[in-house]
Amino acid sequence: MPQLLEAVGDAVAGAAALSFSSASVLYRSAMRGLRVNPVVASGLRAAPVLLFMASIYPFLGTGPAKPAIFYAYVLASTLLAFFAGDAAFLQGLSIAPLSVVYPAAYTFSLFVTLFSWLFLGESVAPATVAAALLIVAGVYLTYRGAPGGGDVYKGMALGLAASVSWAGSIIFTAKALGMGNPVDVNTFRVAFLLLLSSPLLLREWRRRGIGGYRFKPLALGGLFGIGIGPILFFASMGLAGVTRSSIIISTTPVLTVILAKIFLGEKVSGSLALGAAAVAAGTAMLYL
Repeated sequence: MPQLLEAVGDAVAGAAALSFSSASVLYRSAMRGLRVNPVVASGLRAAPVLLFMASIYPFLGTGPAKPAIFYAYVLASTLLAFFAGDAAFLQGLSIAPLSVVYPAAYTFSLFVTLFSWLFLGESVAPATVAAALLIVAGVYLTYRGAPGGGDVYKGMALGLAASVSWAGSIIFTAKALGMGNPVDVNTFRVAFLLLLSSPLLLREWRRRGIGGYRFKPLALGGLFGIGIGPILFFASMGLAGVTRSSIIISTTPVLTVILAKIFLGEKVSGSLALGAAAVAAGTAMLYL
C-alpha cells in the first residue's frame, strides 16, 4: 500500500509539473520585455484564481475553523512563495531569458531536501540526494548554450532567490497540511496574496493604470501556476512525501523548454536530449 500511494503521488506530482510548466510559458509571454512591478504582476493573478478556488471550496474544502497556527503557516508560505519567490522569478523573466532564470530557480529541490531533513524530520537517503543532483544537472544541460541576452547575472541571482524562497514556502505548507487539505491551504494562500497585494494594486491603478500589464496570459498562467498546480503538488506531498514530490516538480523546466519552443518560438540548445535524459535518470532513481 505505501508503494501504491507513492506511485499515485508521483503521478499527481507529474501532473503538477505540467501545470507549472504551462504557467511559466504564459508568464514568460506576459512579462517578456516589460518593466513593471513584479509584486503587482503577481497580485494581478490572484483575483481570478480566488474566484476559481471559492467555486470549488464548498465541495473540496473542510471549512475555515482551523487553529491560529494553521493561518500563521499559510501566511508564511504565502509571503515566501509569492512576495519573495514569485516576485523574484517574474522579475528575472522580465530581464533575462528562461535559459538563465530557470536553472537557478529550479534548484529548489536541493534546498527542500535540506530543509525537510532539518525541520520536518524526513529521512533523506543518499540516492534521494543523488536523484536531486541529477535533475538539477539535467536542467542545466537542457538550458546550456541557449541564447543569452538581458541582464544574465541579475537574472541568475533572482532565480536563486526564488529557489530558496520557494523551498522555505514548501516547508511551511507541509506544516499547514497537517491541519487542512490542499484546497484549504491553497484557498487561503491565494486570499492572503490578494489581500496583501491590494495596496500596491490600488496604488498602481491610481498612478498609471494596469493597461501596461498583459492581464490575460497572467490570469491564465495564474490558474495553472497558483490554482490547479499547487493543489496537485500539495496532494502529492501527502502521498509521496515533501522531498520526493519536490524532486519530481523539479522536472518542470525540461517540460517548459519544450513548451516554450512550441508556443513561444524560443530556441533551445542542442544538449536538450542529454539534459532530458539526466532528468529522467534522476526521476527513475527515486524508484530504485
